[in-house]
Amino acid sequence: YKYLSEKMLVYANGILSEDAINYKEIQEATEEGQAYLDAVRDVSVEKIGYFLRPSELFSSIAMLGQASESNSNFLSSFNDKINAQIEKMKERKKGLLQQMFVFYVL
Repeated sequence: YKYLSEKMLVYANGILSEDAINYKEIQEATEEGQAYLDAVRDVSVEKIGYFLRPSELFSSIAMLGQASESNSNFLSSFNDKINAQIEKMKERKKGLLQQMFVFYVL
């Protein structure tokens, strides 16, 4: 997860370098921030195959874990989030493979 997170951060910062924006500093709750995230998501899913929000990056999660008083609850919640992301990726790949198979058969 750490490797994928770091790869996402480097890739996103590369995309945003023209606008002099640091990916981790995007305000996810704002309209402008959401517009940047949507643009990064579209490109990153196509090019590297996945997307992580700044709040989902390993470094962001690690900082939350250090600040959390109840590490066991934090880790359980974090694990649930990772599993949900994995399931989303599996569904996307499953749909893609089904489309490729149908195209090949036709």
